[in-house]
Amino acid sequence: MQPRFLDGQWVAGLGCDQCDKSGHKGRIAIHEVLAITDEVRDLISNRAADYIIKKAAIRAGMKTLLEDGIEKAARGLTTLEEVLRVVSRGEAGDRAAETGPAEERRVPSTEGGGPDPAAMNRKVLVVEDSTTIASVVKYFLELEGFEVFLAENGLAGLEIALRECPDVIISDVNMPGMGGVAMVKALRDDSRTSQVRILMLTSESSVESESEGLAAGADDYILKPVEPRRLAARVKALLARSRPERTPAPLRD
Repeated sequence: MQPRFLDGQWVAGLGCDQCDKSGHKGRIAIHEVLAITDEVRDLISNRAADYIIKKAAIRAGMKTLLEDGIEKAARGLTTLEEVLRVVSRGEAGDRAAETGPAEERRVPSTEGGGPDPAAMNRKVLVVEDSTTIASVVKYFLELEGFEVFLAENGLAGLEIALRECPDVIISDVNMPGMGGVAMVKALRDDSRTSQVRILMLTSESSVESESEGLAAGADDYILKPVEPRRLAARVKALLARSRPERTPAPLRD
């Protein structure tokens, strides 16, 4: 079964004195079970590399620790922050190894039919100072087939944008150093990035904040917490429409 992350009931514990402000009570198990299929058995017998065995198991429907944890977080049984604290570092290493030294990386999609062809060979830059949010957004976009880069603030985002030339940039508004609005203005003023699609991602729901982001040159604006399928759909919608050329107004005599 491929992972399905539907309309999540994402939660965050407020914390109290009894739980030492952790917001958690008790524990819940997350699982990764390797089913021994004929292909996996042959690979093990032939002493194949671990990442090759794991790729075969995933193709056969194995759910990884991270996928199982995120599914439980989507059901409100735990928090995304706790899942990522426990498994994200190890899973990141596993996923980096899955491709091998010279293989194309492929990951399952949320719809169970492989990565979306519209997302393949498309780059997305996520500029977000929250490692939890950045990791989750990256994970879900990679399930769709996007190549995802991360930056922790606007200055790092500018550097990566100029180097990688992403198709879409998803940026938080409030970040240390350089915020999202300032970064968007800088991107729009540079001919190399003036036409990149930009989606602002923020917890600020005020009209003023949205207006400021759009006036700076953002193409779209979405509020946190964001449902993963909705975010992926907005990214695809941005890619599907061309951005109007920015032409300077003529000077009057």
